[in-house]
Amino acid sequence: MAWSGKFHFGSSYAMYVGSTSDNSLHNHAAFQIAVGQNGHAELCDGIGRRFAGRAVLVRPFVKHQVVSNTDLNIIYLDPKSPILGHFDSLQPAKEIQVLKGPVPSWLSDSKPCQVLSYLENKSDERTGRGIDLRLEGVMAELKHNLGRVSITQAAKARGISESRLRVIANQQLGMPLSTWLLWLKLGKAARALASGACLSEAASSGGFSDQAHFSRTMRKMFGVTPRVAGAVLN
Repeated sequence: MAWSGKFHFGSSYAMYVGSTSDNSLHNHAAFQIAVGQNGHAELCDGIGRRFAGRAVLVRPFVKHQVVSNTDLNIIYLDPKSPILGHFDSLQPAKEIQVLKGPVPSWLSDSKPCQVLSYLENKSDERTGRGIDLRLEGVMAELKHNLGRVSITQAAKARGISESRLRVIANQQLGMPLSTWLLWLKLGKAARALASGACLSEAASSGGFSDQAHFSRTMRKMFGVTPRVAGAVLN
C-alpha cells in the first residue's frame, strides 16, 4: 500500500491521518471509522458495493477497500473500546455502514489534533479513576520491560493472582490487559521504525519475538504493513 500519512497509537485505539492511495481489499481485527477531513469518506465492500458519507464504520474482519480521493482521518478501535458506546446509530446487522444522524462533534472536527485530543481524554478518563495499585504496578512493569516480562510474572511480583488481575483490568481499563499490552507493543515498534530502526530492530523494541510476528500482528490489527504504520504523529 502506497499510503502517505501518519499514524498515532493510543491504548485501545490508533489513528491514521492522510491519503490512502493504492488501497486494496483487506480486513483487520479492529473497528474502523473513516472520516473525510474536508468531504465524504468512501469505501466499498468485497462485492463492490459503495458506502459514502461524512463517516463510515467497518466492523472487524469485514473485507473492504478505501476508495476516497480525499484525505481521511481513519480511527481504529479495539472491539472492547468504550469509545464505541458513543455511536448510538450502530446497527449490529450491518458490516459496513454510513453513520446516520449528527456525527459526534469530536469525530467531525476537521483538525486531526482535536480528534486525537478527544481520544486521549477518553483514555485518561478510563484510567484516571482510582486504578487498583496492583494493576497500576503491573502496567508500569510491563511497559518498562516490554516483551521481557509476562503478565503472569508481573502479577506474581505484585502479589496478585493472574485471574484476579485480569478481572480488575477488564473492569478498570474496559479491555483485557493482554489487549492493552498489544496496542502498547505495536505503538512502540512503529515509533522505532519512524526513528530509523530496521524492521527487526523495531520488532525487538516492541517486544515481538521477530519481525515476522510484528508484521503479522500489524496486518491483522490494521490491515497495513509496518512501514505504513511506521510514520508516526508526534
